[in-house]
Amino acid sequence: MEQLRQAEGYHWSSWDAEDVATSAFKVFLPTAFDPGLAPPGGQIVIVQKLTDINYEAIQDWPSHKKKVEDYILSSLERKLPGFRDKIVVKLSASAQTSYCYTLNHHGAMLGWEMAPDQLGDERPSVESPLKRLYFTGHWTRPGGGITPVMISAMQAAQLITGTPATRASLPTELANAGTAAEAPV
Repeated sequence: MEQLRQAEGYHWSSWDAEDVATSAFKVFLPTAFDPGLAPPGGQIVIVQKLTDINYEAIQDWPSHKKKVEDYILSSLERKLPGFRDKIVVKLSASAQTSYCYTLNHHGAMLGWEMAPDQLGDERPSVESPLKRLYFTGHWTRPGGGITPVMISAMQAAQLITGTPATRASLPTELANAGTAAEAPV
């Protein structure tokens, strides 16, 4: 766990301001804050990698996604030797994955620009001025990305039902996972 905690944060291979956005990746460790998110002894490691792509030029999305996965795993291996061998479940998403689930233009995952004047309270609230109309998703608070969108949905559900959020049990197939799983393109 300590090795993972030390790897948490931003990693980049270039100090060039033109390259930093696409050469960097971020490691999140949600189980450091809530160990109950994973089975006993397990950890959840989330890696976010922005890429600068010409969406229309990519003809083979599985191959594109595999190249990005390999880059990230190789980079993590340099920071955490043996990391790849400890993976039980591996899921990844590309812009095409995001597009398949959201129909967002080119699979945009963050909604509004992530500029300081468009973050936090500057985004629309989950509650609207109209009675029984709620907003959820990456256009609202807390912001863009998969986890904030889930939080937005949970907040809307809590407001609608009037009940506090509770943690669901880990699905059996994940709790008993023994081999790496693959997500759709």
